[in-house]
Amino acid sequence: MGGILVLTLLPDGPYLKGRAHFDARMLWRVFRHQQFRHAAFGYFGHMWELYAFWSMVSFFLAARLEGAALSWQGWLPLLSFATIGVGSLGCALGGMCSKRSGEKTVASTSL
Repeated sequence: MGGILVLTLLPDGPYLKGRAHFDARMLWRVFRHQQFRHAAFGYFGHMWELYAFWSMVSFFLAARLEGAALSWQGWLPLLSFATIGVGSLGCALGGMCSKRSGEKTVASTSL
C-alpha cells in the first residue's frame, strides 16, 4: 500500500536528471563484497526472525488469554498491533543513537 501511495502521490524531485536502468548483474557484483554480504545476510536473518515473531503474536496472545475473566477476543488485534508497533520506537531510538555513535556500535550493542 505504501508503494502504491508513493508511486501515485509523490512526484519526482526537482533535481532528478534521469532514471537508472535495472541491471540484474549488479546483484551478483554487490554480493561479491564480503562486508556487504555479511551485513545483508545478517539483516535478512534478523527480519526472518521478526516476521516469524510478528506472525505468532496473535496466536500466543489468544492462547495466553484463553479462559481469562474478561473477554479478550475483541482486543487481540489491538494488542497484536501494539506489540508490533512498539518496535517502531526502538527503530527510531536506534536511528538517533546511530547518528551519534555510529551504525556499527549501535548494531553490536543491540545484538
